[in-house]
Amino acid sequence: MDKLMALNKRVNHCIFYSLLFFGWMFTFTPAYAGLIEVIAVEDKGTVTTVVGHTEFLSHMKITLHAPDWGDRAGTYERKNREVFVIDSITTQHFWNIYPAFIHIPQPPILASNITIPFFMATGEDPANLGPLPDGGSLDSASMWDGYGGSHTGTIDSFFDVFFELPLTGPNGEQYQWDPMIENMPDGNYYLSQVTMTVDEFTARVPEPSALLIVGAGMMGLLGFVRVRG
Repeated sequence: MDKLMALNKRVNHCIFYSLLFFGWMFTFTPAYAGLIEVIAVEDKGTVTTVVGHTEFLSHMKITLHAPDWGDRAGTYERKNREVFVIDSITTQHFWNIYPAFIHIPQPPILASNITIPFFMATGEDPANLGPLPDGGSLDSASMWDGYGGSHTGTIDSFFDVFFELPLTGPNGEQYQWDPMIENMPDGNYYLSQVTMTVDEFTARVPEPSALLIVGAGMMGLLGFVRVRG
């Protein structure tokens, strides 16, 4: 009976992916050319948790493709923070899972909102990840924008990775998850969703070293002006 249920689920998955693929090709692609490519699986390393709260600091890498994004096109990181809670000590290899692609309405409107979903999983092999340990839960999640501001996300528990992950967002987003999620078993998962403006998410702030160079140049220019005056 269990084998029959597993086979039925896999068939449903294949049908679902086929419909989803052709739906993206013929429906969403023309209207959703504002493409954001995301590293789908982020390795958070092997961590021994404490009883209570364990904090994770990690990085989400995104690529903005030209010509949609103009001078914002490029690859850079967004920092995020999660607090995991468990009532026992356990050693696990943790990962963050993001959509492989996020499509937003074209042309991108910087003042509009964008919601970024992600969830945490465990396992030694990124091709065979599974749920969080029993008794564990996600207490909070947040992400920093390109200007350094922090945005707190919502958290919802879910059981079935394939059927319960969102494919669309509240602001017109289309989420394309990596096919590897099809192999993930049901279990203890928590979906985080962080919302900020498109401008905040895609902003490219110069590195501190670049700012120092610009500042030094400005100081030199001012000194030159004063000498000339």
